[in-house]
Amino acid sequence: MEPLMRYPHNKMATVTHIMNPNPRLTKYLVAAGIFAENPLTVIDIGAKGGFENHWSFYGEQARLIGFEPNIAEYEKLLKESAPNRRYFPTALSDVKGTRKFHVYSYASASSFLKPNFNFLKRLPDWINFAIKKNISVRTDTVDSVMRSGGIGAVDFIKLDTQGTELEILKGARKTLNSALGLTTEFAFNPFYEKETTFTDIDRFLRPLGFSLFNLPTFRYA
Repeated sequence: MEPLMRYPHNKMATVTHIMNPNPRLTKYLVAAGIFAENPLTVIDIGAKGGFENHWSFYGEQARLIGFEPNIAEYEKLLKESAPNRRYFPTALSDVKGTRKFHVYSYASASSFLKPNFNFLKRLPDWINFAIKKNISVRTDTVDSVMRSGGIGAVDFIKLDTQGTELEILKGARKTLNSALGLTTEFAFNPFYEKETTFTDIDRFLRPLGFSLFNLPTFRYA
């Protein structure tokens, strides 16, 4: 996962998986009601499993908006929902339309992209990328959903969509104008055919005012 951060007013992103368990400044600001009238707005694209725990520090002073196109996962999220949480069973891309989605043996690896077996067969778990079935899925863009849903400005974005992160960012240009930072998963070696890598994402975001803040890495055997 890699947070990239816009730097107006010297605000900085925090590595999302290494968190301060007692963020005193955040707790002070929330106790003072700083975000009460204008809640911090976070969108989670690929919300399976729910929102990251650190957003709970903001309580009801945060608006958490999740996108999860897997209907079973979406319905599970709805059961665990709260008044300040909103979910869309929407698959995101850079255009509105219909697209083939590949469901893999390991469900969490499922993607719009086909597996890149030229690379994957170097790894012992390549069998997880066997395609079980293909389904047709309707897609939309972040900007379109933000507009139709009356959501307005977004402060932070998290993406984990198995290789299509750059496509989604291209459909979120207006939304990115208000975002202070984002966390996105990416690869240096493509697991999927036509998957964009770190270089592609970095080159897209830098002209929009974002800079690399941190680069946690996850390695494979």
